[in-house]
Amino acid sequence: MKTKALKTLLKYWQEIIFIVSIGLLLFEVTKFNLIKNSIDGWDIALLSFILPLFVCLIGQFYWNNKALSIILSVILSIGSFVLILMAIYFIGTTNSKLLQAISMLIFGVFLLFTGLTMTRKNRSIETHV
Repeated sequence: MKTKALKTLLKYWQEIIFIVSIGLLLFEVTKFNLIKNSIDGWDIALLSFILPLFVCLIGQFYWNNKALSIILSVILSIGSFVLILMAIYFIGTTNSKLLQAISMLIFGVFLLFTGLTMTRKNRSIETHV
């Protein structure tokens, strides 16, 4: 029973990684806005984009929809690529936080790989059916 539940959960490892990372981002943005008691247009734009993305990732567990998987894969891959570009810029312009910049680059590459492989499980499901 536990092995079957673990295999089912591991089938969605890409979604779990993005749910955790986006959930932490939402938590940090919300905590910062509550502590500083200020919210601006950028925070509203970020929340209006990230919150539906977070809900769609959670919904992918229940629906297992191929079209939603493709859309999420494209959006999350583009976001991961932007993170990689930000990390490269940060590496080039910083002197004191080089370790953080390199770890951001490694995490961005990992997220890009995760986003690009998100639709592969749907292809394997269709070939076995």
